[in-house]
Amino acid sequence: MNKKLFLIAVVLGAFGTMGCLSPILTHAESKNAAQPATTRDSKSLADCDVTFKTQGLCASMDWINYPKEGELGAFKLRFWQAGKGNANGPYFEPNLPVFVRLWMPSMGHGSSPVTLTPALDSNGLVMPGVYDVTQVYFVMRGNWEIQIQLKDAEKSKIVEQTSFLLRY
Repeated sequence: MNKKLFLIAVVLGAFGTMGCLSPILTHAESKNAAQPATTRDSKSLADCDVTFKTQGLCASMDWINYPKEGELGAFKLRFWQAGKGNANGPYFEPNLPVFVRLWMPSMGHGSSPVTLTPALDSNGLVMPGVYDVTQVYFVMRGNWEIQIQLKDAEKSKIVEQTSFLLRY
């Protein structure tokens, strides 16, 4: 009986780690590591990394510190109105609360919550539509989604969501 339980545990453990054997990206490879999960299907959205179609918004992310195994990462998240700007500005503050979630679809789980704070300019003033996302930690190797969510005023229902895809 103990041999049978041991064998089951070994097999389940092997299947559980198979999706997590992807190599870790180095910092040098990370500049373009996060790829948009949405497609560009409109002229006004052509310059968007990812889109929030019902809100008419685009978003982009740039790594400040790409997470390495056992280390936290950070990135800058920027929003602008489709057709009225690009990743360099002018930026636009979404009308709904913004959330970021790290999700590993193949394993059906996420990671520790990230910290999302409004970014400040060199004078210490809030930059509308620009956020610092810190405490980015991927618990294992594999394919991840960095989900950007706009939620209702009560912050309980997702109104719109898009994702950057990442192989960690």
